[in-house]
Amino acid sequence: MAEGYTSTAGRILARASREARLLGHTTTDTGHLVLSIAAEHSTPAAAVLRDLGVTEPALRAAARKYRPARAAVPRGRPVFTWRLRRVLRRAVELGPDRIGPEHLLLALVQEDRGTGARALASVGASAARVRTATRRLVAGDGAAD
Repeated sequence: MAEGYTSTAGRILARASREARLLGHTTTDTGHLVLSIAAEHSTPAAAVLRDLGVTEPALRAAARKYRPARAAVPRGRPVFTWRLRRVLRRAVELGPDRIGPEHLLLALVQEDRGTGARALASVGASAARVRTATRRLVAGDGAAD
């Protein structure tokens, strides 16, 4: 993984790419990222989503509403969309030393037109609610590797 990311953040990004590929997508976007954050159960970022009432099945259904699965699995690794790359740049700005899942989540909800933030909002986790809960977590230094 790129220098500066925690091993957990690296796993989340790798999972996002796998998620995109399994859904038949040639690009990895913020919807895949939020699904991967939620699936990394042991992280405080996933706990924030659970505390806000976000369930993986509901989030997956919402994400697929914005980006339906395709029948064929593409060859090769899906590339990151420009919107996901912007989220990653924002996460770097948010992380003091190392970028963890909580920084990815905060950056993701700043990208309110992305599929990830839209999927969260559609399951009742508005950007404001996620931001407040995640900032509280970061301020308490609940960041996980």
